[in-house]
Amino acid sequence: INQLWCLATILAVASGCHSPSSGSSGAGLTYRIRGGEPGYLYGFIDARGAVVAEPRWEWVGDFSEGRARFEQGGKVGFIDSTFQTVVPPIYDEARGYSEGMAAVKLRGLWGFVDTIGNLCISNVFADAGDFKSGLAPTLSKSGWGYIDSRGAFLVSPQYEKAFPFENDVGRVVADEKYGIVDLKGSELIAPQYEFIGEFRSGRALVKNESLYGFIHQSGRFAIPLQYTKATWFSQGKAVVTKASRWDSTDVPREVIDVHGKTLFAFRGDISVHGFSEGLAVCEMASTSGAVLVDSLGQNTGTLPGAAIGGMKNGLLLVKAGSEMFWDRDRYGYVDRQGRWVIAPTFDVAEPFCGELALVHGG
Repeated sequence: INQLWCLATILAVASGCHSPSSGSSGAGLTYRIRGGEPGYLYGFIDARGAVVAEPRWEWVGDFSEGRARFEQGGKVGFIDSTFQTVVPPIYDEARGYSEGMAAVKLRGLWGFVDTIGNLCISNVFADAGDFKSGLAPTLSKSGWGYIDSRGAFLVSPQYEKAFPFENDVGRVVADEKYGIVDLKGSELIAPQYEFIGEFRSGRALVKNESLYGFIHQSGRFAIPLQYTKATWFSQGKAVVTKASRWDSTDVPREVIDVHGKTLFAFRGDISVHGFSEGLAVCEMASTSGAVLVDSLGQNTGTLPGAAIGGMKNGLLLVKAGSEMFWDRDRYGYVDRQGRWVIAPTFDVAEPFCGELALVHGG
């Protein structure tokens, strides 16, 4: 496989894992489980494939600060890293823990509970997000704003949408335009852009008048608006083009660093499912196969199926399709060379993050 192509197509991957609290033996999940056939129950395996928690949950979410959401009888509660229930399933919806609190929905309104289920902030909000930098976005009758840990608004509710803070800045939307505010609510960037993405490698992707660039968290441009297409930064690299098309093998593209310096120029169309632990999953548009490549673009192994997410704890989740199993897809885990470590015997599985993975069947 062309080394530059793979290096140049390191795309942004899914959000990082959320590990349990320090000293616990469990580990977090990278992605939420979605769907599944009626009657499915979920449990956990370790990196050797050994069952550490027998399937007993109708649904389990990702771990965050030592807690994971679970669903039972249509209601949501939380388990800890030893798989014991710490918050009973009484809520209609819930988000993961962040800064010691989790947003929970009861009878149509959102509030916040602590790690043992005590109600810290009453259920009075139409919607709510995670606490970050001591503030959480919440929706009231007047719009979105930010509250502190006591439930008092520190940034008045006035926006169409507000996102959780990232390193002391928050993205907000007004009149369908994106801007950025600081912890005091001062607008570092007044809402004016078509889109502002999450900050990755200290840069956020910005779109305006059909052009893309990148900004610092201060709100200043790190790389001016000049690209017709661009990816998120991942491990300090982003893929950009100034061409009018993105989906053609003839489109010229560049790999840039966080300062906008061109590292590589290339042509090609390669899908990258993830880049983590020094490996990227590269899928050639001209073939149906995928390979693992290292940071130098060297092929470390061919995958025996479709990769799900990126490498976690030295293992990569792979879906083995109908060519191996006549009745349905099966999921298993391969190592850094693409070799099966945990055989594809599971009906549903999650990528590893830390020591555990969530699975069904097998």
